[in-house]
Amino acid sequence: MPRTKSNPTTSTLIRALVAVDRHLGKYDEAVQLIRAVLAVAPSRRDREVLAELSVSQKEWVRAAEQYIALLEEPGGADDRSRLTMTLARIYRN
Repeated sequence: MPRTKSNPTTSTLIRALVAVDRHLGKYDEAVQLIRAVLAVAPSRRDREVLAELSVSQKEWVRAAEQYIALLEEPGGADDRSRLTMTLARIYRN
């Protein structure tokens, strides 16, 4: 997907396509799309989606790295707890 200017509508549509691809098990396509969004409009939520996709693809090391990076960012206690629990589940695999 070509990089385009940051456009909230386009990013929203691409995120919807990511959700559809995830639901259909098309993880490679979903990863490409979310990376395209991150390239023009980075967000914590989109980085978390990318980490979730790594888990779905059973790319445990990559997923752990992504969750650790998210944990190193400032965030609320709820986010930190949830991310820590997710990271613990990854390490069990």
